[in-house]
Amino acid sequence: MLGSMFSHQQVLHLAVNMGFLVFIPIAASLHEEVGRGTFLAIYIASGLLASFAPFAYWTLRRQLTMTSLGASGAVFGVLAAYCTMHTK
Repeated sequence: MLGSMFSHQQVLHLAVNMGFLVFIPIAASLHEEVGRGTFLAIYIASGLLASFAPFAYWTLRRQLTMTSLGASGAVFGVLAAYCTMHTK
């Protein structure tokens, strides 16, 4: 599941995910606020949870041929952490 966060089937998917982290100031702002270790923990934990959820779903349905790739879950976890920290 950890490896699926760093695997993409299309270059565009990788570019969009990494573009969000690099060019949108939300990720950089969160990194500055919480520090490198906590940011990495948020990113990896979000990615693992996002990979585990469909894996568990397809396993319960006994369809073991499904896969999950991409870092979108990790990116949305970073966005969710930022939004949670900045609620008014």
